[in-house]
Amino acid sequence: MDIFFLCLAVTNLAIVLLVLADAIVGGRSIRQLKDIASPADTSGMPPVSLIVAARNEERNIEAGVRSLLALEYENLELIVVNDRSTDATGEVLQRVAAEHPELNVVHLTELPEGWLGKNHALHYGTMQAKGDWLLFTDADVVMAPSTLARAMKYVQEQQLDHLCIAPRPVM
Repeated sequence: MDIFFLCLAVTNLAIVLLVLADAIVGGRSIRQLKDIASPADTSGMPPVSLIVAARNEERNIEAGVRSLLALEYENLELIVVNDRSTDATGEVLQRVAAEHPELNVVHLTELPEGWLGKNHALHYGTMQAKGDWLLFTDADVVMAPSTLARAMKYVQEQQLDHLCIAPRPVM
């Protein structure tokens, strides 16, 4: 019986090591936006509607939205949906929008029955969007200016219909 458990332990260890090796090799094959050169001109790239759902984000919303306003992408529509915030999120957004008329701020006051808040806010933003591409991001994300241009360059080069990007957390 002891030999059985020893074989089982060795087999489990081998499986764990194989899975770990696969994760390491697979992780190294994932492309990163930092490895893609930023295009010199984005005027020929498709229109993008960037949609942000925000609820009670007064601490982070201004830095996030200002980073989105600074994106180096010519054909960009920026929609921020204030989803029933009870803090100063709406006031911060209105102040930033007064400085940047290209910022479209929408304020929701009710949640329709059967909806979850963030899902509804993103859906509502999608209904306002005019771009050929939709980009959804969280209100507390700060993007580097070339992020969208690099992502759309990659999309075009690879002829993709959908792209997911994982952020690099900065604490």
